[in-house]
Amino acid sequence: MAFKTKRYFRGEPLTTEQDAALIRTLDLIHFTEITDQIEVVGEAQDVTPREVMISPACLKSDGLAITINDFPDGWTFGNEMTVEVTVPIKNSAPCVLSWAVFPDSRVAAVQAAYEDLRAIMED
Repeated sequence: MAFKTKRYFRGEPLTTEQDAALIRTLDLIHFTEITDQIEVVGEAQDVTPREVMISPACLKSDGLAITINDFPDGWTFGNEMTVEVTVPIKNSAPCVLSWAVFPDSRVAAVQAAYEDLRAIMED
């Protein structure tokens, strides 16, 4: 499955020429009406619900564990592996986090191997 990022302005996709102009003038990207959306190329997106397991080692600036409710509204975790991304946590300083996304059919196996994964992800 392949993904591409497509830019939109006021809900309308930018043309190739408009996107190229935006890339040449990066200051324009700060306009709040310009958004990036990840789209699947050639396939429908998989919107199957996923389970999120957050390591107890992920702490907010006040020392409390991060929960799913601490992520920004509308946050999505994407697919596969994401490493060392700065996430704007609600009511806290931003945190640098890594995560892996697995299909629902693999959740039980991931939970069973969580201690091994923690050693890889957190050390």
